[in-house]
Amino acid sequence: MKSRRYRLPLRQAHCEVNDVTSCGVSKAARPVVSCAPFMTENPRNATLLTSGQSNSANFGETRYTATKNVLNLNIHDEKCYASVDPLFGADGDGGSVWGRPGDLLVASGAFDRALLIPFGVGGTALLEWTAGGRLHPRVKFAGQQLQLADIKPTNAP
Repeated sequence: MKSRRYRLPLRQAHCEVNDVTSCGVSKAARPVVSCAPFMTENPRNATLLTSGQSNSANFGETRYTATKNVLNLNIHDEKCYASVDPLFGADGDGGSVWGRPGDLLVASGAFDRALLIPFGVGGTALLEWTAGGRLHPRVKFAGQQLQLADIKPTNAP
C-alpha cells in the first residue's frame, strides 16, 4: 500500500493581542454543566490543564465530541461545558486532541471523570510560554481561573 503525504496549511496564531489572557474560543451555544464533581479532592477525577501550539489549540481537521464524563472548563468564564470541539479556552476553531485522551482515561478505569482546561495558542514556540515570554501571563491566568472556579487539581499518587 502506498502511503500518502498531506501538507497542511500553516495557520497563524489568533492570539496577537496585548492581553493574551483574552483570546481563545469563549462562546458557543452550549449549555453549562455542573463543575461540582471537580470541586472536591477526588483521586478518581482527572483535571488536565493543556497548552501548547497547533495540535493542542483546536487546529485539527476533525472535530470530536467526548463522552458525558469528560468536561471542558472555559477559562474565560470559569464554567464547565460538555467537551465538544472546538474546546473552550484554546484559540483555534477546529478539532482538538484532548477529548480522546480524556475518554481513554475514563474508559481505562483509571478515572471516573476528566476535566479538560485547554489554553493553547497555535503557531507558538516553547520560549513564548516560559517566564518572561509573551504567553506566560496566559499560563498564570489559566491557573488563576482554575482557582476562581474552585476546581481542585489532580494529585499525583
